[in-house]
Amino acid sequence: MQRHIFNCSNGCPVESTLQIISGKWKSVILYHLIKNRVCRFSELQKK
Repeated sequence: MQRHIFNCSNGCPVESTLQIISGKWKSVILYHLIKNRVCRFSELQKK
């Protein structure tokens, strides 16, 4: 797996964050974090 370094100083911080956490599970993880507000990693794994 290649490691990417993003320049987050320019542009929208939301766009930079989405580029960093991109992948097939991005929408599922964001859904559970928005829905539950606080969620530990182990709780995300169970869902």
